[in-house]
Amino acid sequence: MIISNAAEALNYFKESLLAREMAIADVRKAPTGDGFFHPQIITTSGELYHLKFTKQPYRPKESHRVSPGARELDEKLKHSIRIFGAGDNTLVGVNDKVILGLIEASISMATVYFVTVIGDGRILWRSALEFYNFVMRYDTFFKFARQNVPQAMVPTGWLQKWDVPRTGVGKIV
Repeated sequence: MIISNAAEALNYFKESLLAREMAIADVRKAPTGDGFFHPQIITTSGELYHLKFTKQPYRPKESHRVSPGARELDEKLKHSIRIFGAGDNTLVGVNDKVILGLIEASISMATVYFVTVIGDGRILWRSALEFYNFVMRYDTFFKFARQNVPQAMVPTGWLQKWDVPRTGVGKIV
């Protein structure tokens, strides 16, 4: 399946939640800090899913094309890909304000997740806390990204595939 925009990604993810018999309580828009918004889905069981559409994950430049001032960051990013990327040599991420907002939201929500829908139809996810801890541990920030908004990045292959659930949502029978 090919996903071409954020609206399609939202509908695709909502359908996948419903297919797992999860009920949606609310869908809201969350500011990203750079003038854009990402959808957030809240389930009736209290989970928050922060959804980002990624047409194509970021592929770092070849090392010889990286400026001297960016070499240290380039090596950190490529190291994280080599160790945790599971054969996928790309990265995905969000603005630092988004991930910090998700950590803050985890105080009042059952569980908070970062979800990205890739243009090729993959749905990838991790808890916001796991995402944040990875970025902090391996210092995988783009500190001087476009529009000078820092980006918290993780290897695409490190994210979990949505089609392989870790646990099922409990039900009263």
